[in-house]
Amino acid sequence: MMKKISLNADDDDEDTRFVQIVEAFVDYYVTLFSPPTVFVIRIDHWFGAKWLGFRGKLLGAIGVHADVSDVERRRMPMPPFSPSRVKRFYYFTRHNDEWDCSVDNQCVLHAKKSGDEFQRIYRRGLYCWYSGGTRTNTCGSMMIYDVNEIGANGWHLSFEFRTTWKLTKCVNVSGDVSNRILFDYYAAAATEQTIGREALDRPF
Repeated sequence: MMKKISLNADDDDEDTRFVQIVEAFVDYYVTLFSPPTVFVIRIDHWFGAKWLGFRGKLLGAIGVHADVSDVERRRMPMPPFSPSRVKRFYYFTRHNDEWDCSVDNQCVLHAKKSGDEFQRIYRRGLYCWYSGGTRTNTCGSMMIYDVNEIGANGWHLSFEFRTTWKLTKCVNVSGDVSNRILFDYYAAAATEQTIGREALDRPF
């Protein structure tokens, strides 16, 4: 059995529970898609759904998003987060039943190109961006792209902390599936007694 993806809540302003929720979502989609590589990037703070398919400001435009034909042609743009917003970069590669992981405070995926364009995503794998600052900020966000041999797709999730983390918005992904991933995480955590059973009453 493949070992699970493991991240570190090593910043004083990171909520450990939210980081574990990110791990749960990444593990779910790793099991579903079996990507050869996984890229996980922590962004400094919350980011909204407008970043999904966002190209950035190119050639004087206010802002440009990928359209459906671009997604179908596997031309999802790299979200144009400023390199200064990247606080941690995890790069996982499969090795038998384990993940080899390298960690850096900089992410080569977000290096700017000439003309202020950003790299498009062509390499097959699972890409996940999630928000930092979740210990003091009651909002969290996560964005996942799946790039495979036939195309690419992406989705965005918003969370809010109300005694426990609740899923508040899903963009381009099933709310039922996302809520089930979150519920299963809370159920496992309650079984391990790392949270109280009351979190299962209404985790979302």
